[in-house]
Amino acid sequence: MICPSCKKEISDSLKFCPECGYSLAAAQPPQYDVQSKSEKKKKIYKRWWFWVLIVILLFIIISAISSEKNNNKTNNDSPAVTQNEQAVVTTTKKNENERLKVGDSFTDGYLEISIKSAEVWTGYSEFSKPDSGYKYIRLFAEAKNTGTSDAFVYSDDFKCYADNKPASDPYCGDERFNGDDLSAGRETDGYLYYQIPADAQKIEIEYELNFITSKKVYYDIELS
Repeated sequence: MICPSCKKEISDSLKFCPECGYSLAAAQPPQYDVQSKSEKKKKIYKRWWFWVLIVILLFIIISAISSEKNNNKTNNDSPAVTQNEQAVVTTTKKNENERLKVGDSFTDGYLEISIKSAEVWTGYSEFSKPDSGYKYIRLFAEAKNTGTSDAFVYSDDFKCYADNKPASDPYCGDERFNGDDLSAGRETDGYLYYQIPADAQKIEIEYELNFITSKKVYYDIELS
């Protein structure tokens, strides 16, 4: 190489010029460590956003798997639910508008209900006797929850008609059928009291199977 100071030719390996003492290190261009620079550049798996993307991707995969399992479970359960609902509909249609008599029972899919007896009732007191030209009748009713969840039955579900006119529901007598919220397998019973014209020819009890669809069953009442 040529010394920049004295212009003498000298060896490339020298750090100082032997002729003039000039420092040759200052004259040499800086050497860059390419490998070191590359190493300083972070690899992709060491960057924070890479792991954020990984976590998000895993969350999406787990959510998709969980959703698929839930869909399969729902599809597997659906036939059983449909069968139960169909049983209720079938039972309701079977009894819809059916004419029953005292002693018969029916089911609305959840409750098994029957009217066991019907009679003219004269056990009233002086203070609770029927109006002039009327009489009291008393019916004994039973209800049992045959379903798997709570069911509701009330005395107001039974409507009495005498010669197609609604009969009143006087508060008289004991052991009344007040109804109840019945859990699965539970039963209740009691008396239903009505005031009807003394000369009524046709007595009916109307029970509403479903207040939404207004489906009903009817008892033709013959008094004992």
